[in-house]
Amino acid sequence: MITGEEIAWRYTNSGSFKIGDDDLIFLFTDGFEHYFELPELLELFKAWPADLEVKLKNFTRQKSKTDSERFGHERTLIVIKINQNIFMKIVITGAAGIIGSVLMKYLPEKHDVVGIDKKAAPGVLELDLLKSPGKFKQIIRGTKAIIHLAWDTRENTDKIKPIISGNKEMGELVYELALEQKVGLIILASSVHAALGLINQSYPDFTTDAQSHRGLHKKKITVQDGLFPLGAYGASKVYLEVLGRAYSLRGLQVIVVRFGNVTPDNGHGEYPFWLSHRDCCQFIDKCVSVKNLPKFNILYAISSNECNPFDISEAKKILSYAPQDGSGCPFKK
Repeated sequence: MITGEEIAWRYTNSGSFKIGDDDLIFLFTDGFEHYFELPELLELFKAWPADLEVKLKNFTRQKSKTDSERFGHERTLIVIKINQNIFMKIVITGAAGIIGSVLMKYLPEKHDVVGIDKKAAPGVLELDLLKSPGKFKQIIRGTKAIIHLAWDTRENTDKIKPIISGNKEMGELVYELALEQKVGLIILASSVHAALGLINQSYPDFTTDAQSHRGLHKKKITVQDGLFPLGAYGASKVYLEVLGRAYSLRGLQVIVVRFGNVTPDNGHGEYPFWLSHRDCCQFIDKCVSVKNLPKFNILYAISSNECNPFDISEAKKILSYAPQDGSGCPFKK
């Protein structure tokens, strides 16, 4: 307790202490000291009900009636409940890309976001990860989460070539420095292309042929159904997924997000796999704030599309992901 008198500083102590989620910090004026001898007051704050202020007023009013000597003289009480997931430092690589640009419009409203990209863009720090790893290391110090989107889009199709080694090298660098700097979470941008062959081998003409398309409405493809990349792009994503699992065994928290199709104009694009801008932002926001996940996770991120062949039930279950948008079926009668 500190009074307003000039000599009060003589009786103060300085130092530091660790705080964590759900810890409570109390700042109060004289008159409140007796309340903190009462277990029921502390239990009230631990419960933190929606009507906490009303319950607190009723509690103090009742105590002042029953013991006016010890209670009823209080003036000011400030209570801070720690939630480290409310506002945290997040670094986004590839922040000038399509998904990065969408997230950069949304996440800074809720978090301290640093966006980096080798391509110049408003609000984004221009930085080439592979050319400036030391700078990147400085940036991620004290970071809660890294959303790794950076990708050389020359490797972005289902063709075997070109193979861009830099895409894998960027992922390797992010994992290694994140582990070294004790970053809490890596969200890796993978793609449905990691398993797209599971559809194409059975329904090669699913976007144009009605009969082939019906296959999309059968049993959903899950993560447990395995991997089937059709080209260098999907294969590189698979490599980074598997590497992420290895790093999770060394202490990193890794969420692999197999993104569907996010378009610049928010149009349906590849309609079975479409992920709307707001569903994308919701999905990543929930990845950042979720607690008590296993060290390694793979989830599909797709909107509520009628023709989506990939299973998003796991994301709904563990993230409470609730897609707000969805594309229709062009073959629906």
